[in-house]
Amino acid sequence: MTFPRPILFLFLLVAGMVAAERAWVGVDDSAVIRQRIDALLKRRQKPESLPVDPPNPFALAATGTATVTGTAPAARETPIPGVNPAPGVPAPVPARTEEEAGSANTAELLARVAGRLRITGAIRLKDQLHVIINDSPWKEGDTLVVNQGARIIRLQVTRIQPGQLTLRLEDAELVLKY
Repeated sequence: MTFPRPILFLFLLVAGMVAAERAWVGVDDSAVIRQRIDALLKRRQKPESLPVDPPNPFALAATGTATVTGTAPAARETPIPGVNPAPGVPAPVPARTEEEAGSANTAELLARVAGRLRITGAIRLKDQLHVIINDSPWKEGDTLVVNQGARIIRLQVTRIQPGQLTLRLEDAELVLKY
């Protein structure tokens, strides 16, 4: 049989044409490929320097704060009056002077501090009802510490019922419904 010679000749002809085409197109392709590689890897080989004063990644976009910049190198955040920071977060309460804070009786103080608490629900842990206040579970008899300016106020959780929470500050009690 004499068939393998023409098939071999045809195969060599096609292989030669493919090789010639690759050699002719390969010059342009390699330049394009090198440009793409440089564009992708340039940032890794020579990264840009970080900013001297980077923005705060934990600041919420709708926090109700404005960044005040001046000649000072660092920016500071100040609350905008009359703007709620975000849904579910209590508005900033202006600090009272010592005279105003001292003149308030315990019932008013308890009501004012309880208004700043965020009660999100109740859970049962080890057969005991706990209430979630400011993202922490509290049970009956626990003492809740609240910072109010320079003062530290200790509220006692006296009773937890489904839908109700009773807080005590010295001799005053307050029942909150949630």
